[in-house]
Amino acid sequence: MNITVSLTPELNELVQAKVQSGRYTSVSEVMRDALRMLERADKSEADEIEYLRKAWDEGEASGIAGPFDMNFIKQEGRRQLDESNKIWKSTMFGLAKKLKEV
Repeated sequence: MNITVSLTPELNELVQAKVQSGRYTSVSEVMRDALRMLERADKSEADEIEYLRKAWDEGEASGIAGPFDMNFIKQEGRRQLDESNKIWKSTMFGLAKKLKEV
């Protein structure tokens, strides 16, 4: 089946560059691959929306969250950040030590 498509000059240059790069053998191949990518992106977006809807419904069904303690949230965030920094530093020092040995 043949379909005629009008492209902007910029898109036409992009398609031609893809063919000239050797990655694709024809304009049709570029267009088929682009449409497959669009289809995957649409599916991914639909999956993400479905995930968010389910999470929303679960949150609604769980009831009222209770008191909101901002000080606890800050302390917990700082604790997790400190722990993460310690892990990162020990990893970096370990790599630096190995590099010195080389």
